[in-house]
Amino acid sequence: MDLLLNILETRFGKEKITKIQFKEERFYCIDLSKEKSVKVLMTSRFHEYQMPVPEKLKGYENGELFACLPGYWDVRNHNDEKVIWAYEWLHKILTYTTEKQTWIGEGHTYDCTKHSAQLSQSLKQNHLFISSPIYLETELAPMQNEDKTIHFWGIIPIFSDEMDFKQSKGTVKFKTKLLSKGITEKIDEYRQTALKTRWTFFK
Repeated sequence: MDLLLNILETRFGKEKITKIQFKEERFYCIDLSKEKSVKVLMTSRFHEYQMPVPEKLKGYENGELFACLPGYWDVRNHNDEKVIWAYEWLHKILTYTTEKQTWIGEGHTYDCTKHSAQLSQSLKQNHLFISSPIYLETELAPMQNEDKTIHFWGIIPIFSDEMDFKQSKGTVKFKTKLLSKGITEKIDEYRQTALKTRWTFFK
């Protein structure tokens, strides 16, 4: 029995869930295009791994990763240039975390520049910021079963200057900055940096 699939189907309805195979990983696509104008691409086995979280995060040992993609994207076509980065990075983060026996949580970041100058042709960002659900706070509230609570962690693409700000000012101030600009885990192909620069006037 697939525990996560059962929970997702109970919460969203069977008709909204699609199974997708990418490499050796199974993903789930939750179609919320009518309700929230997004499709959620989610890992499926991460919650089986017990993360060695710090004592202050006890209770957050199990979770799944997701990307909140525009509802008009063809998420099921993982060969599409628009979406392949999401599959690749969800897979990379999951694999790295489990193989290194480490953990992820709010505020963790990943440098994507080692693999490409930017995430995709349409997404100019080159880092990823891990966040609890913001846009989907209600829909992806933690899910409980008999022996564990499954939390959800979204990937938010960010720019180099935003990464520098986060590193210098910390997670709380950086997330506050994102929220002040209306930036959430919902992917926006056209968004600009949340930080004003002295060059803005001349652009």
